[in-house]
Amino acid sequence: MKRDTLLASSVIAVLMGIIQAQVFTTGWSYINLYRYGLIGHANVRLELWASVVLAMPVAFVLLKLRPEKLWVYLVLAIVPVLIMLNLDLVGGALIRPEFAGSSSLGWLPEIYALPAAAGLLRSLMKRAPKDPDPDGSDIEQRRINPVVTTSQRDTGSLFADSSPLVWQRLRKFVATPDGWIVLLAAVAATGYFAYKGGLFGPHYTDEPSIPAAEWNKYLADAARADTIADPQQRCLAYPDLPGNHWPAGSAKGRCGLFQIQNPPLSRIAATLAAPDGAAQLDREYAQLLAAHYRDPAHGEVLFDAYQDFGTANGQRLAALWLEKSPQSAFAMMAKGRAAFATAGAARGTDFIDKTSNKQINGMDAQLAIAVPLLKAALAKEPRLSPACVDLMQASAMVDDGNGHDAAAKHCMAVDPLSWYVNEAWMRGYDPRWGGSFGAMDRAIDEIRTRVPANPALGALLAKSIGLRVFLGRDWNSDLTGIAKVLDHAAVTAPDPFYIGQAGIAAKQAKNNPKALAYLSQALRFAPNYSLFLVERGELRKTMGDRAGALADLHRAMALVNDDCDCRDDNRIMQLLIGFESLEEKRMAFQSEIKSPEQHEWASYRLCETYINDAYDPEGALACTKKLTDEFPNSAEALFMRSAVLYIQHEPGAAEVAARFHQVVDPSDERQQQMITELARLSSSRASSSKEWEPRAPSPR
Repeated sequence: MKRDTLLASSVIAVLMGIIQAQVFTTGWSYINLYRYGLIGHANVRLELWASVVLAMPVAFVLLKLRPEKLWVYLVLAIVPVLIMLNLDLVGGALIRPEFAGSSSLGWLPEIYALPAAAGLLRSLMKRAPKDPDPDGSDIEQRRINPVVTTSQRDTGSLFADSSPLVWQRLRKFVATPDGWIVLLAAVAATGYFAYKGGLFGPHYTDEPSIPAAEWNKYLADAARADTIADPQQRCLAYPDLPGNHWPAGSAKGRCGLFQIQNPPLSRIAATLAAPDGAAQLDREYAQLLAAHYRDPAHGEVLFDAYQDFGTANGQRLAALWLEKSPQSAFAMMAKGRAAFATAGAARGTDFIDKTSNKQINGMDAQLAIAVPLLKAALAKEPRLSPACVDLMQASAMVDDGNGHDAAAKHCMAVDPLSWYVNEAWMRGYDPRWGGSFGAMDRAIDEIRTRVPANPALGALLAKSIGLRVFLGRDWNSDLTGIAKVLDHAAVTAPDPFYIGQAGIAAKQAKNNPKALAYLSQALRFAPNYSLFLVERGELRKTMGDRAGALADLHRAMALVNDDCDCRDDNRIMQLLIGFESLEEKRMAFQSEIKSPEQHEWASYRLCETYINDAYDPEGALACTKKLTDEFPNSAEALFMRSAVLYIQHEPGAAEVAARFHQVVDPSDERQQQMITELARLSSSRASSSKEWEPRAPSPR
């Protein structure tokens, strides 16, 4: 292990640091997966020792490096650890952001872990007994007389079966640093293969088995509730998840959040148009403030009343309200909410390293308007808790910990039972944004004490359980390996996100009744969550519920198009066109055309339904004409147009074909097929649509 050059040893030290970073992230992700069920909340002492143990193999290698002192190699190894745990210098992105702050001390233990492990191993090395030679000579004597016989080498071997001292030699070997490393490696390997072999399972056991009759009754009751149009009434009519142990009343309390009583913007505009309209609006919002504090299960009407001021029309009305009533705390809050919403839109939802300076500057400019207004509103009306919730979120956007804590302290003092206040306060401890699981656990423990006064808060109690295992997984992950933990989260609290993820895990495990139950329950509380609609739509299609599948998928497509969120649209479209109905295919493509990213592709596919699926002369002519008008330099559009004109013996086919040959790319395999097909059609002047050769839709 010794190296005689500083360069070689330095390179090894840096490589060891890179390896150590991976050991820390992987090791802590595994610890966080199981420690909640094992020891409950975060345990600082466990974290410190766990980090030292994880650092021992690399520390042992560093102890063997020469010629510089140990601290030189420790520095060279620690720097990559800190860099890789925080920044990816190549891509400029956060590396594994899901693990940031995995322990309750963040990544603080990893700063000292390597030095501590190295110091511990060095101490053991000094105390380790020297192994005398079999002939009684010590190490120095062997250096003077290096001649060793074959028999001596055999008897000095650790695994010399003929030696009567094998057990003693093994004990001495384990007492050395080399022995420690071998022992740790053996334990780790044994644990790994035992886990893979199924000897060790998650700390959460399977939830009690639910009889099939109970699942069937639940699904029948849920289907009846799904026919109710009003979101709150549907939520209240829904049966609770079988086998749950949610806090009493938490599900119905969560349904109370559907009590949206925000005044329509049209009425606000009409009120402000009146001579005393601003004063009238102030009085209405003062009444909403009183109603908000009158009953903990009030449905958060005060927060609902400010939702629409983040829209374009709402921002205009907020400015008008503040102009007419400049001393009104409610108008200040409305204008502050409008500026805060604009700041969020300017910032976007990407990680900060993927956000342009223009976006950040736009966010800063709007926050410079929002924050003073929100603070002024809170100063005039201290109970206006939506203002301090927005201040908490604004502080988080610019990483202002002091501002966040001050706003949180005020919120919790004036409105400790509000669902929005508690949710925003707990979110501030998310490990991905600088918090820790230990802090989140403590916040949840405090929220648990408030549940009797406001049962809706019970929906927040599973956040830490689910987050521990869901971090680092994308939307298409295989969740079957963490299904038991997701099940535990689902039955702990009516949290739609983890109930839905548990449903996806059950769907992946082919447990269709359970999957349908969980996904339906998630949509009870989050009816516009497009991912769960897609998952349930696909599941219903598998189970033969054609009408239910189409309803879910069409609703999901509408939500995706409205929100300009194209994460699910390709999958939705593929599911929709899997139905045999031609009209349903066209409906899917027409919905897809509304998406800017998929507009051109979907336009081609829509035209193909008039040509490939069932030839429609009028539809084919109209559709291809529209294609070439919109995409005049597209080889595919020109090919489809000229082909249709040839098939129907319409004039102008040769001219369109000539334009096609001007833009076609002969190196493109698919366009080569278009050239061949067009040559066949032009030579034969096909008299029937039967001569058209259907082609599979091209990939996106």
